[in-house]
Order: sequence, then C-alpha cells, then structure tokens
Amino acid sequence: MNTIKDVAREAGVSVATVSYVVNGTKKVSAEVEARVLEAAQKLNYRPNAAARSLRKSEARILGYELPLPETGDISSFMQRFAYGLTTHAAEAGYHIISFAAVGEDVVQTYRQMILAGRVDGFIVAGTNWHDDRIQFLVKQGFPFVSFGRTAIENPYSYVDVDGYDGLQQVIAHLLELGHENIAFVGWPKDSFSGDSREQGYIDALDSVGLAAQAVERSSNTIEGGYSAARKLITNHPEITAIACVSDVIAIGAVRYLSRHGYHVGQDIVVTGFDDIPLSQYVTPPLTTVTQPLDEVVFQLIDVLTHKIEEDSSYTSQTLLKPTLVIRDSTIGVSNL
Repeated sequence: MNTIKDVAREAGVSVATVSYVVNGTKKVSAEVEARVLEAAQKLNYRPNAAARSLRKSEARILGYELPLPETGDISSFMQRFAYGLTTHAAEAGYHIISFAAVGEDVVQTYRQMILAGRVDGFIVAGTNWHDDRIQFLVKQGFPFVSFGRTAIENPYSYVDVDGYDGLQQVIAHLLELGHENIAFVGWPKDSFSGDSREQGYIDALDSVGLAAQAVERSSNTIEGGYSAARKLITNHPEITAIACVSDVIAIGAVRYLSRHGYHVGQDIVVTGFDDIPLSQYVTPPLTTVTQPLDEVVFQLIDVLTHKIEEDSSYTSQTLLKPTLVIRDSTIGVSNL
C-alpha cells in the first residue's frame, strides 16, 4: 500500500505539503494542489488505516453535497430531504456533513474529502445523465449511494422515485377527465429525473394515440413556470391542460393563467410534482404527485451504512412508486 511519502515523491513535494492538501489545513498553490491530487489518485493513496479507524471511533460521518440554490426556487423538497437524511443518519449512529462543490471540477471536492479521510461514504443527489461524481466514486470503490439514477454501465447503488410512473398517473387522470390537448413544462435537458418525467408524459399520450402537442422548458422557479405558461397559451391556444415537472413551475403557471383571466380547474387545468407544502395552499390547491420521502431517506441511509459496515461491494437498486394527489386545480373540468 502506498504511503504519504510515496505521494510526496511522485508529486515532487514535501510530506508536509501532501498533508496540507489532503487535510485542507494550509493553503497551497493551485498548481501544487493539482500535482498532489494527481499523484494521490495515480497511486490510489488513502489515509493511514489506523488513523482512519481512530477517527471512525470518534465520529462516523456521511457526506452530502448541497444542491446549488437557484434564484427563485421556493421548493422545500430538498430541504426536507436533507433534514430526513440527518435524522435517519443519527438513528443509525452517523452524522451528516454537508458541503458545497466549488468550481467547475466538482469531482475534485469528492477526491479531496476521500484523501483527507473526512467521510466514510457519500449520499449523491441531483443526478444527471452522465454524472461524473458517480463514475468517479464507482472507479474509486468508495462507499456511496445515489438519490437518483445516471446512465453508466457499472453497477452502483441508488434509491429513486419513479417519475416516469408519476407522470403516467397524471396523464391518465387528465385523460379520464376528457382532456386530449395536454401540454408539458419540463426542466432543461440532461436531468435524469426531469427527462424521465417527460418521457412518462410522452408515452402516456402515445398509448392512447395522441401526440405530445406542446413542450416547454423552464428553470425550477415560479418565474420560469409563469413564462412557460405564457408561451404555451400564446403558441398553443387549443391546450386545456398543463402538466408540470414540479410544483414550483406549476405554481408559476397557475399565476400566469389566473392573472390573464383563466379559471384554473375550469377553463384550463394544471398539475405539479413533489407535493411541496405550498401546493395545497395556492388557489386553487394543486393536483400533484407525492414522493415517499421518508422511505427514500431511510433506504439511502440503510444501504450506505451496510456498504460501510458490512460489505463495500454490496449493490442495491430501488425504484419507489409515487402517488397522485388530486386537488382542485384539475377536478373542475370533465367530459370536454
């Protein structure tokens, strides 16, 4: 097994400099830091096992990367997710350390935390189609579990909610009410969960011989939903229903429609996804899809602690089913 001295020799720096980099105890130049990290990765260096065991006896730590906040995103879903992680981790005898990945090289933050021995495993969230974080952690063989999926060949552990099924339920509900001209507002491309929800919308319409007439994309903000609804109404005046990828976007769509003389739930219907607390208090209350958040965080912690404590090669892949919650934003129109 390679030691800190081997890393220092490979990088052409002192042992102290390697220690500064992997422990984050003293600032060094970006060029030196890059050399040390490259050498450590090349040699597959990990902190001294005895020291790591001592640290683990004092505090068992799981790392969770905080999502980048988006201006105008009022959703509390990820805040509730983080709280659930913290409480379930505590019940399992672990602490959550949250961190922000700064700069363009997000993987470097994970690499540094592994090298410093700061965490025993990671919970990865906000996945995209080709998630560099997951590919890196799989290659490193470091314990992690993902909330969400990505498109890589290597097996990895995840817990996810079936957004495809959620939109299938939404469209089935709208079709049952008699709607055929159904639009969709999704997130920008490359979000695995967003694209999955959109595909659920497309396939549900296709299954009854209808085409996906109108799709707009939006940031996860009220302003984005407002703008998307304006474009849909302007370009596709025939639509009678708007299915949205999130509650926040749906609330923006409802706001636009209400301000422009539409009675949501009567003239046109709107649905969301996530069932954030605000969704039942907007006017009209929002038909949406609720995710089993408690079950998600319980399984994430259960899988990750199993990988850390019992079997690092353990792989578990769980896809949970969401539930449609019907409220006034859709039940005012039927038999069109």
